Amino acid sequence: SLFIGVVLLSNFIDFQHTLSASDHGLVLYAAEATLRGEVPFRDYHYFYGPLMPYYYGLMMKLFGHSISAVLIGEQFLRLTCGLLVYSAISLFVHPLFALLGSIWYWVFNREFFYTYNHVGINVASLFIFYMLCSYLKNSSVRSIYWALLACLFAGLVKLNFGVALT
Repeated sequence: SLFIGVVLLSNFIDFQHTLSASDHGLVLYAAEATLRGEVPFRDYHYFYGPLMPYYYGLMMKLFGHSISAVLIGEQFLRLTCGLLVYSAISLFVHPLFALLGSIWYWVFNREFFYTYNHVGINVASLFIFYMLCSYLKNSSVRSIYWALLACLFAGLVKLNFGVALT
């Protein structure tokens, strides 16, 4: 599943078909400012939660100061989403069908074109979904605690989603 996801998502690492000057510029500026040591909300205005500027700042630190570094970070999160889809589905059906589910996700899921933050919410939401499926399958209360921790993570990405998912 991981190998297939890497192959399917690899052509999006250096290609951004649509740019919206306001939201793309805001996220790119936030990542760059955070990389310089500035803090969201204190040193610059930011609409979303504080986690993603640090994440994309780390991607810029690892892969260079370019939009390609942000796209690599975005595709890594999309890959994680597909693996979470696979993990959740495989709790209930044969792994081959779960693999088809993750492939379907990677092929047909397209993010909003105007920001890179939504993919972080997708990771949190799918992790919560996986933990709830795990709870239904195994009746492990630990899964609920992990889901609540993911709600905190979601709140750090986008506050309204963190509240809604809780």
